[in-house]
Amino acid sequence: MLTSGVGAQVLCIGALGSRNVRWVVDFGVKYATLPFAQRTEFAVEIQLSSEIQDGLDAARIEKLRKSSRLKIVADGQEYKVLRQWATGFSMEAETAPQLRGLVDLYDGSVHLCQCLIVAIDQEGREVRFEFKRATKVADKPALDFEKPADAPVGLIAVDAPH
Repeated sequence: MLTSGVGAQVLCIGALGSRNVRWVVDFGVKYATLPFAQRTEFAVEIQLSSEIQDGLDAARIEKLRKSSRLKIVADGQEYKVLRQWATGFSMEAETAPQLRGLVDLYDGSVHLCQCLIVAIDQEGREVRFEFKRATKVADKPALDFEKPADAPVGLIAVDAPH
């Protein structure tokens, strides 16, 4: 049975030698290798038609767009981020400008970091960017001196005698 949306799957039933086998093919990827391929010499690779693959890609992008709270602010403009990983992030190709240089990365209204970025490639409907530098935003000012480990947390004021 084929289900619609991202990660559409088909339950397949067939025979492998003298035994019946069942497997699920996930159409969230362009090619699928069946799970019993590691145990036997039998493997199947499925290639989807371009129309089906385009529809699945569009559904995956739509799901990422709705679920992501991340955004980039560059030159006063906000742009939606689809995914983020340790060394970069991706944006939708149709809405992504030709970004390069210094941008701010936000999760909702929380300022995560200030990044120096460069576009590295476009894969399907996503443009991938890589961080050249990503500086996390601190919630307090930097100290210009070394703070001793045994420093007191606070001071208690004592009234001086009159």
